[in-house]
Amino acid sequence: MGAADQFALGMGLAVVSAAVGAGAAKPRLLRTLEAKPWIWVLAGLFLYSLLGLISYFFYLYHLAFILKFNEIGWLHQFGWEVVTLAAFAASVAAAAISYRLIEAPGIALGRRWAAAASARRARRSADA
Repeated sequence: MGAADQFALGMGLAVVSAAVGAGAAKPRLLRTLEAKPWIWVLAGLFLYSLLGLISYFFYLYHLAFILKFNEIGWLHQFGWEVVTLAAFAASVAAAAISYRLIEAPGIALGRRWAAAASARRARRSADA
């Protein structure tokens, strides 16, 4: 897990921990939303960081979900607002899974190959 991933995870945990729980007079979530506007900044940073990581996969999936939801009749049944929100949520979920299962291992493999190639070049130059 890289530094950006750790930062995003930490921000997400901070937002969730600040928003969960119940207080004496008002629910803690309501108090948090009223009194601490910095929570929205942290949530925005977390979402910005997450969407930056999964943006390519999101781009690949979003239209497929919109077309599928239209094909099964959700557009006429629920309206474009609901289809847009559902497609957004499904695209983010699919993109996050794809990033974790496809892109992150590919990046790690590329780094290993680059390190091995660099080591081979260093050995060749030292032998010469």
